[in-house]
Amino acid sequence: MNAHGFILPSRIIGVFLLLFALIPLGIGVWLYSSTKNFIASASKATAIVTDLIPSSGSDGTTYTTVYEFTDPYGVTHTAQSRWSSNPPSHVKGQSLLVLYDPAQPENAHIDGFWSLWLGPVICAGIAIQFLIFALCF
Repeated sequence: MNAHGFILPSRIIGVFLLLFALIPLGIGVWLYSSTKNFIASASKATAIVTDLIPSSGSDGTTYTTVYEFTDPYGVTHTAQSRWSSNPPSHVKGQSLLVLYDPAQPENAHIDGFWSLWLGPVICAGIAIQFLIFALCF
């Protein structure tokens, strides 16, 4: 407080930054929990990359991996990565491990750190930045 009893503007900014940090932190915790629960209940399968879907944007072309896997009942399922990249992260015909929900096999994820944990990592990074800025005020 200053001599007139008002809260200094920098304190207000710090409080707002702290509150803004709670948004990505909450989303990150939810994504972490969802991913952890998915992994705990998922089945594993070997998949084959069948296609790379190109997508053009302002930063150039990125590629989304499409893959097929067969469940224990002999049913073949097709899924695609939720992330795209340039260069492509896989090649057609490549074998890879996937995790999938046995009740909803279309809910599948490539079994890799970034394909499973990218969302929580990004949210944690954003939350940490807001927290650091908040502590500076």
